[in-house]
Amino acid sequence: MTKRPSIQVAPTFTYHFNPIRTGIISTYPEAICSSCNETRTLFYDFYDAVYSKQSTERPTSICAWCVADGSAAKKYSLRFISADCLSSKRLPASVLEEFECRTPTYLSCHSMRWLCHCNDACVFHGDLSKEEVANPNWEAVADFLSEAPAGMTWEKIAEYYVPSDPSIFKFACRHCNAVFYQLDTYRD
Repeated sequence: MTKRPSIQVAPTFTYHFNPIRTGIISTYPEAICSSCNETRTLFYDFYDAVYSKQSTERPTSICAWCVADGSAAKKYSLRFISADCLSSKRLPASVLEEFECRTPTYLSCHSMRWLCHCNDACVFHGDLSKEEVANPNWEAVADFLSEAPAGMTWEKIAEYYVPSDPSIFKFACRHCNAVFYQLDTYRD
């Protein structure tokens, strides 16, 4: 009898809505996780970018489940994101711990800035799709344009937008559902 691969339901993350869609967690053929020694198919792709406070042992692979439950952070003294990137420094210790030890990062052209609202870190949704740009949250657009470079209009963005050039990241508040957009671009 042939052994069937196990079906693995992807873990969820409080502050990163879909790290598979954003490319931070990738699907691989079944492999062994360095942290839990389990055979897994979803792995954190940016473990070279983690922050280690004291551990000299470096994992060769970290499965999504060991990121989600904090076991990889504990075993290797890792931080997946530095709390320095949060736009608010007065967050509860429980939020900071969840954010640093159980939240996948995102890729940014500049220094990462993670938005906060309602005394909590927001949920990262990744780069806007063309459909989201065509049908945006207009309150988020108004806020975005108030901080955008002079002359930038949403109409110009919608006309020429290609995800990742430039990136417009979407964040959402976990408590009041407010939506925020953040520009991330190689151009200054």
